[in-house]
Amino acid sequence: MRKFFIVAAAIAAASCGGNQSNLSKDQAESVSSQIADALSAARPDPTSGPAASAANLLAFSINVNVTRSCPAGGSLSVQGPVSINCPAGIFSCAYSGSLTVTANECTTIAGATINGTLKATVSGTGLNFTVTATGTLDITVDGTTTTCNVNVTLMPGSRISSICGIAIR
Repeated sequence: MRKFFIVAAAIAAASCGGNQSNLSKDQAESVSSQIADALSAARPDPTSGPAASAANLLAFSINVNVTRSCPAGGSLSVQGPVSINCPAGIFSCAYSGSLTVTANECTTIAGATINGTLKATVSGTGLNFTVTATGTLDITVDGTTTTCNVNVTLMPGSRISSICGIAIR
């Protein structure tokens, strides 16, 4: 009977979305920050596209291809297409895209090493857009590697993340 309660307690703890690894909150924050930095560097700029027509129509697609070095080695790259359509000036712009975020031995300032690939979506209108990267990454801390769920969402002025079950705001 005692084993039953131990197993039940373990299942309950796992289902609450607690920390999925030996990652500290500071290390989770550094992983989130590193991914956010790469995504921010890849954001489209509607003012850098082709010139607008007489009707002030601007529509184009770009292929994002950005690689950022990580503070303690390795890199994060962001690649994929993003479409921008501005039918009546910059405040009418609609953004959409699908990006791939690839971590290659990216070691954060807090000592967490990230490997793997996330999928990201870009959406929005006007000057406001959202980028959300989700998936699983292998994160190594002190020689122990854990495969963790990752979700990083960027909006103008904010970042909301969950790294290995650790919520970051």
